[in-house]
Formats: sequence, C-alpha cells, structure tokens
Amino acid sequence: MHKNIIKNALKLFIKNKIKKKDIICAIGPCIGFKSYEVKSDFKSKIINKNSKYQKLFKIKKGKIFFNIKQYALTKLIEQKISRKNIQMIDKDTYSSPKFFFSFRRSVHKKEDDYGRNISVIVKDS
Repeated sequence: MHKNIIKNALKLFIKNKIKKKDIICAIGPCIGFKSYEVKSDFKSKIINKNSKYQKLFKIKKGKIFFNIKQYALTKLIEQKISRKNIQMIDKDTYSSPKFFFSFRRSVHKKEDDYGRNISVIVKDS
C-alpha cells in the first residue's frame, strides 16, 4: 500500500476514461486494526510519506498496530474519490478463521498453508 498502488490504479482508470464520480470502492474484508501488528520500520515508511498517517497507528503493550482499512480509505479520499462511493466492510480476516483465510494467522499457528483470498476490479458497462 505504501507503494502508491491505489493512486496508480486510479490513474489507470482515469487514463481509460473512467470518471472519478463513477468509481465505487469497497475496502475489506482484510486484517483488522486489533490484529495487524507491524514493526517500527513499517511505521516509519508510512509516516515518512505523510506525518498525518501517525493517527493510523496505535501502541499497546509495546506493540505497534496499524489500521490498514483506514489507510486505504484515506488514500482513496486523497485521490478525490467521494466518501459516498466507498464502502467499508467491517470483517477481520485474521480473527475470523471460520470465514476467511489469513496468511498471518497461518504463520502464527505454524500451519502449512493458508488458502487464498481474491480482490477484484470490474468495469460496469
């Protein structure tokens, strides 16, 4: 995400004559804020892009947690996508093993595989 994936995808949409007002986005399901522990170098990379991203991190018991859903929302809004065109799906893939795969959860549990999730971009004609 810190490599401008959202910004670059939106540039491609615009290049292909898709108007920003016609772009509808959904964020999630993905790893939740309470589950997404990151290292300090990751935090530094994000904050070095823009100090206002500091609010996306929380330190609890010496561990750093990152709100990836809010980060994606912020990046979309920075690119002038209307908030009314963005839906947040409040599902944490890490803490919902019955419904979602999670690479991070499988590593923590020392499982052999973690399954797959998919993201899709479509153009409605």
